[in-house]
Amino acid sequence: MKQKKGFTLVEVLVVLGVLAILMTLSATSVISIMKRNNEKIKSEMEKNIKDAAIAYVEEKKISLRKCSMDFDPANPNSETNCYQTITVEELIKSGLFTDDAAHCNKEEKILIYRASESEYSELRAYLKEGTCN
Repeated sequence: MKQKKGFTLVEVLVVLGVLAILMTLSATSVISIMKRNNEKIKSEMEKNIKDAAIAYVEEKKISLRKCSMDFDPANPNSETNCYQTITVEELIKSGLFTDDAAHCNKEEKILIYRASESEYSELRAYLKEGTCN
């Protein structure tokens, strides 16, 4: 009787198929993790821009009156004394924000306004979503 040495073609194809399935599953997981991580970085950068814009207004001692309750920062109306706009590039030049990898649109404007929900007011910043990628 002849002894069998090595693997048959079917066995090799089955192993290759299993490996292909495992690689596909792991690749989709890695891509999903990378997308979530990019979204988190983008969100953090936009939050940092807002914080830097508020710090800019406080550092420059820019006086803003309280905006009315119906003020919408996405569509500011004629209330001109309750908000200030600044670009991302101005924040970078002032040293309050850094974007070494150029993830954010430097021409994008940030709107800083004084919100008043009750007797208290606080500075807030509005930044168009998608400023950083």
